[in-house]
Amino acid sequence: MVSYRILIAYTNVLIFVSVSSFAQTWLKGQIQDELDKRPVPFAHVAWLGTHEGTAADYLGEFTIRISKKAPESKIRISCVGYRSQTHSVDSLLKIDQKSFLFILKPEPTLLSELAVSAKPITPADLIREVVEQVHVNYYQKEFNLQLYSVIRTTDSLTHSTYEVESVLAGYFEGYRPTGKKKFKLLHVREGGEDLLKSVRYTYWPSFEVSSADLLMDEHRRGIFNLKLLNEFDVRLAGVTTYEEDTVYRLEYTVPKPTKANTGYGIVPNTYKGVLFITTSSLALVRHELHAGPFYSEVIYRKTNGFYFPYLFRGSRLNEFKMDGGRRWYITRNTVWVTELTLDDVRPLPEDSNDFDTRKVPFDKAFWESYLPVERK
Repeated sequence: MVSYRILIAYTNVLIFVSVSSFAQTWLKGQIQDELDKRPVPFAHVAWLGTHEGTAADYLGEFTIRISKKAPESKIRISCVGYRSQTHSVDSLLKIDQKSFLFILKPEPTLLSELAVSAKPITPADLIREVVEQVHVNYYQKEFNLQLYSVIRTTDSLTHSTYEVESVLAGYFEGYRPTGKKKFKLLHVREGGEDLLKSVRYTYWPSFEVSSADLLMDEHRRGIFNLKLLNEFDVRLAGVTTYEEDTVYRLEYTVPKPTKANTGYGIVPNTYKGVLFITTSSLALVRHELHAGPFYSEVIYRKTNGFYFPYLFRGSRLNEFKMDGGRRWYITRNTVWVTELTLDDVRPLPEDSNDFDTRKVPFDKAFWESYLPVERK
């Protein structure tokens, strides 16, 4: 069985904990930009030669469990637009310090002519090529995912915050727009008071998996609706790197947003995004979208010769009538892919609950084992 396990934890304090055996050791660190010293959010951290890894959070911080064989292994840190790094775990363990700071060197974004097979093409043509190569670059057989979601809702007036964490099982019939997708909530943990309980707001952990991943959307909404691609302004913004590949950076806007070209029932006043596409295989590796008060992002990484997503993000601004007036709330959801299984794939029941977190009881024993509060 092929599994891609991502061991996740979050922390606001960078520490390195060494205990009796390497099997129980956690390696913690922060990733920063070499030039401006700012955090590099959502970079990927992986064990070389394995299917295990993790992703940094929005502060560039990550935690990864060190297995028994890890001292002889190496970790690789990669992010779109940066030069990848490889570090020996044995050398890190010999350093007597409480935290590890990893500095990534940004790769300059250069302007370049678009060329595929030595034939110059336009940015719009490149997007068409991406869509046509989906069956080559992305896994077409069925697979299972395990996901970890953190939804945070903030009252824009009082700045009070409510958080709900979820672990979900996922089933994909194949990574393609026509492939069936199904999710099931397994575990839920709340933090703070539910700010939207009175309006029965539904916290939908798997929502971003579909809304952010427009390349796999069955309705081909937005920039990947090739029938309406001529209504988009697309330009080449530069060329950078990702892992061992060179990637194009394309920026796009819709001068006149409509229901048809955006896919939104309520048309946003602005609609723009950024695409990162590999020059070698024409695979989409990152997509950022701004649609009025909504934002979404998906990042992919190559595993076993195919690209799979490892992170989804989304945010939205909602208005509710509460306490005799109107209140604005910001809801942000980050979803990490924590496990990928390509063998012994199991479909999920049709009646699986994938969106109502209130129906899932809290399992204290599970959360203390999966992600103790003190490691967050």
